[in-house]
Amino acid sequence: MALSNAQYDAVMREYEKRRLAAVHRAEERAELVELRLPRLKEIRDEMSSSAADAVRKSIAGDTEAVASFEKRCAELETERLGLLKSNGIEPDYDKPVYSCPLCSDTGYVGDYSDKKRCKCLNAAIVEYLYRDSNLTGYANGASFENFSLDYYRKDEQLDNGRTEYEHMKRIYDRAVRFVDEFDEKHANLMFMGDVGTGKTYMSGCIAVGLIEKHIPVLYLSASDFFNRLNERRFSHDDEYGDDDLIDECELLIIDDLGSEVTNERMNSDFFNCLNMRMAKGLSTIISSNLELGEFESRYSARIYSRISTGFEFFRFVGRDIRWLKKK
Repeated sequence: MALSNAQYDAVMREYEKRRLAAVHRAEERAELVELRLPRLKEIRDEMSSSAADAVRKSIAGDTEAVASFEKRCAELETERLGLLKSNGIEPDYDKPVYSCPLCSDTGYVGDYSDKKRCKCLNAAIVEYLYRDSNLTGYANGASFENFSLDYYRKDEQLDNGRTEYEHMKRIYDRAVRFVDEFDEKHANLMFMGDVGTGKTYMSGCIAVGLIEKHIPVLYLSASDFFNRLNERRFSHDDEYGDDDLIDECELLIIDDLGSEVTNERMNSDFFNCLNMRMAKGLSTIISSNLELGEFESRYSARIYSRISTGFEFFRFVGRDIRWLKKK
């Protein structure tokens, strides 16, 4: 799994703009320098005309044409370099200065038989996916490395016989495995529990982990999700076409389901979205403060059935971490 064709094309269009801008700046520099030193343009023009002349003579049978051309070019290059040095101008003044000297803003390094993505392209893809994910503002700084289990108590047992720490460690391990196995196995996760127990942050950790693997993620609050469904229903613009990220992204995260204002029509759109994604084998993560039994009364029996049979359920426990951080 990787970028869609549309996403890859969008990234590469940015590279094309970057490369053309570098070429344009080089042409402008050359024009300014040659206005100041007209002899440089004369040298360049003579080299170009001499090359064409040498080819014609060589084809006509002149065996000295190439050697004569190379000798004249060496003389002109020596003159050119001397002229530039005496005027304090770099020899490569007319060459493009690319953002990435490794790939010359092509995004790839190596020859045709061993072409690889440049590290700058990998970074650009991650940056693009972060922007496209809508993650900023929901779970800033989220990562498995930063997820702390220290907020969960080790001295009190839950009804399942495990401590808060042990219980949450199992959820953490499943989340890590979800990312590690994503290329081979899609799953749907439901995070339930009280406010402040880490549901949103854990969703963010998963999103970041997948984005770092160049896997497209869309992160929406429940309100944003339903607003987007509503806009799509009534919009005739391409922005909400069949390729909308809600339907196509490898992972859709709906945060805080139950906090939104909804109605029967929007619930129908919600069901269709879940149904379509499951049919395509695309993963969805939902976090909610609702109890499972509330889904049928708040949404519909169809949605309840889809979620109860198609998702793995994880109950987050513990105290309000946001409150603990403020102490």
